[in-house]
Amino acid sequence: MEHEIPIKLGERRINQGSLLVDCPPVICINVASDKNWSIGGKSLPSHNGKIYQALIDTGSEGTAISPELSKDINATPTTEATLHGFNKKQKVDGTQIQIIIPKLKIVFACQAVISDLNNAGHNFSIVLGRSFLEHCKLELDGPKSQYRLWWVS
Repeated sequence: MEHEIPIKLGERRINQGSLLVDCPPVICINVASDKNWSIGGKSLPSHNGKIYQALIDTGSEGTAISPELSKDINATPTTEATLHGFNKKQKVDGTQIQIIIPKLKIVFACQAVISDLNNAGHNFSIVLGRSFLEHCKLELDGPKSQYRLWWVS
């Protein structure tokens, strides 16, 4: 069964124009680091109640969170991860988190790398890449400057 996830155009990246490509797709989510939560349970992970705007990034492999978000949700580093950039690889901390789509009560549990995301020219504290999108159907209508996203898993 497909569930449509509300998606909107985010703020323009720093020093960008007014084209669709300059306004990235974002979804509003809760983020948790609930070590007592398990997949298949009947309740949602415990979280701080804050809504975060998550950047949908088809060019990113996985999920990344900022150090500030990591502290905000009390996520402690649990693994070492490799972050692949355009020109280099670097070792960073990784942690287990849960992405909650509040209106749909959908939870996506994953490992996230902890990285300074401001280097990419935007101000998002979380980026959702293809590991999230492999559970979704994403549609882009360029002439209408519109994205649509469905959870299909």
